[in-house]
Amino acid sequence: MPEYPRWTKRVLYVALALAAFAVLSYLVTSSVASDRLDEAIAAIRSRKEPVSLLEIAPPAVEETANAAVPLMKLGEVLIDPDEATLDARRRFESEPFASPDADVAPLRTWCEANAAAFGLVEDAIARPSSRFDVDYEDPLVSTAPPFQPFIEAGHLLIVRALIAARNGKVDDAFGDVERALRLAEKAGPEPTLMAIFVRFAIEHQAIECLATLLPHGAPSAEQLARLASRLEATRVQDGFHRALLGERCFGHYVFAASE
Repeated sequence: MPEYPRWTKRVLYVALALAAFAVLSYLVTSSVASDRLDEAIAAIRSRKEPVSLLEIAPPAVEETANAAVPLMKLGEVLIDPDEATLDARRRFESEPFASPDADVAPLRTWCEANAAAFGLVEDAIARPSSRFDVDYEDPLVSTAPPFQPFIEAGHLLIVRALIAARNGKVDDAFGDVERALRLAEKAGPEPTLMAIFVRFAIEHQAIECLATLLPHGAPSAEQLARLASRLEATRVQDGFHRALLGERCFGHYVFAASE
């Protein structure tokens, strides 16, 4: 057996000691972290807040009552605007009552081409509940809902509302604002920040449109009552709080899955 220099033996001893210390530190740190996590979870449960994803998952919904069923088909039928129409939409949405007819014409064509998308939106907002196909037992293998078509459908409703108001059809315009608010509610039931941000985006469009419409005419008393009821039911804080609870539950799930 070869004879190693004394300094080599010392380096080996130090390396072994450091390795043993690292293992011991890991075990101690893991134990402390696990104890603290257990304490944090116990504190959450004492406040009667959800800890697991299954506890905060939306309730199951019958297919015929589920708004998510038609909403999931939006991406299949929605016709996106081309660049020229997109530019016209930006100009029109900023000055809907002063924009030239040349900007309105492609937008009207875009709305007419999306009759199927409007039909799906009408179907969705008529259904009482919404639950997307997310596996809350193993969310990492689930596919997130295609949120972009929901936002684009919100744009469609707002553009149609502004065109109607420009043509003097005030009730039709306010009706589409109400539809946009109802779409936002159906598109964002999942307890995640992504879902609530999509809801916020559609609601923001609707409320901005409402502010634009109000100086240019009042809706009928019936339409105004429906819109007021919808606005009163829009509780942004509740949705955001639930989304944060859902994100915390997802964090617990990832932590547990990594053990």
